[in-house]
Amino acid sequence: AAAAAASSLCAPGAPGERRKGKAGSDRRGANRKRRRSSSSPRASRKRCPGRVSRRRCHRPCSAKRQVCQASRPHCGPLFFRRLFLLCCGVAAERSSHSRFIFFFRARPFFFLFPSGQTRFASPMASNSLFPWAALAEARSACKKFGGLSFKDKQQSYDDAQKVSPVVVAIRESMSLEAIDLGGNTFSLSACEAVAEQLKKRQSIKYALMDDMYTRRKQDEIHPSLSLLGAALMQMDCLVFLDMSDNAVNPTGAESLFPLLSTCTSLHTLYLNNTGVGPAGGVTIGKALYAAYEKGQREKRPYKLRHFVLGRSRLENPGAIEISKALKAMGTLEEIRMNNNGIFLEGMTAICEAVAANPNLKYLELSDNVIKAKGGQLLATALKNCPSMVSLIAETCILRDGGCIALSAQLKNLKALEEIDFGYNEITRKGGKELLTTLKSLPKLRRVCVNGNEFGGMADEFAAQFGSKLDTMSDNEESGEEAEDGDEEE
Repeated sequence: AAAAAASSLCAPGAPGERRKGKAGSDRRGANRKRRRSSSSPRASRKRCPGRVSRRRCHRPCSAKRQVCQASRPHCGPLFFRRLFLLCCGVAAERSSHSRFIFFFRARPFFFLFPSGQTRFASPMASNSLFPWAALAEARSACKKFGGLSFKDKQQSYDDAQKVSPVVVAIRESMSLEAIDLGGNTFSLSACEAVAEQLKKRQSIKYALMDDMYTRRKQDEIHPSLSLLGAALMQMDCLVFLDMSDNAVNPTGAESLFPLLSTCTSLHTLYLNNTGVGPAGGVTIGKALYAAYEKGQREKRPYKLRHFVLGRSRLENPGAIEISKALKAMGTLEEIRMNNNGIFLEGMTAICEAVAANPNLKYLELSDNVIKAKGGQLLATALKNCPSMVSLIAETCILRDGGCIALSAQLKNLKALEEIDFGYNEITRKGGKELLTTLKSLPKLRRVCVNGNEFGGMADEFAAQFGSKLDTMSDNEESGEEAEDGDEEE
């Protein structure tokens, strides 16, 4: 009986038994086929569309390419990702070192700041030897006798009462020549109180008003710009104006038009990271040209020397209109129009402006599309700029055609101290010409050619320039050289 019971427990089909044999195999195969049928959501599962450098999520996504619930940060639910970014933004705003947001440098983070602008840690190229030429002088003037500096106090002036310390300081400074309000946030009522006092101080020469509208909305920013512009119009000796890192936008550019079109005493105008767009760029260009014409009529020429308008999406229309004004002036020493999405048509206008300013020393055109044809136009323009000190054209797709054309002209720029041709898809062919040219420049102090396709030529650059050479960590092996047709596209 015991043996019979034992044999019955081991019989096929008994509960808990792991079935073996052909019948069990067929049953399992049928189950697998059912699971893989077209009606099952697992039928066309694909890998997660999320991207992470050198790492992939190995958990498949559904047929509708929905984001999976894997434990990777990039493929988590959108809600939690946004919550994480929002927490980062709140922590940044409440800390005294909120500028660490600079390291993100991505458009998705713009929503952290209602003004629509991220704040950047440095107003220049990453390792540039030359910061904005006139900025140091203006900031030092604010710290001397006759100057007021509230720079980076991280104060939120939400009404006239909270801004009273600034108003009192302006009122008590009888011979005010320089004022720095950057790094704080001003409401409309606060700007109105400040503007009323500035109207009474017509001796101001330096006005630094960068990064003034963090967490402010456009219905506060644009009227504030009009009030401040009207106050600055009363100053006949204003030579320096910095409105960078503010959400000026096209409407704000119209608010600044009366000031920029009438102030012919300006030597320096900084409007970096203002998001003016193509329409705002056209407005600013027309304002500058109107100021130039006014100076000609009054026999007081408009001698603008330093102009910076980068990271503002000018594109071709804005670049063309601004270049028209800069070309007419002919007094520029510094032009920086990087990160503006400018293509060949706009770059042609910029090259004409460069050629018309023989005293130009600092030129930055990074992150625009120059390519080979634009490089040839720029090389022709540089013939008229023998005093060039710094030339930055990073990530401009110069390739070999543009690099060779510029290398032929760089031999004549004996005052050149800094050159940046990084990330331009230059191969050995263009690298040889560039290396030969740079050897002949006696004052060169910084060379950046990282991110190209030099291959073994990186060692030659390192041997020639040593500590003057930036890192070559992204240098790639030289691939097939681009054909002439590709160069001209």
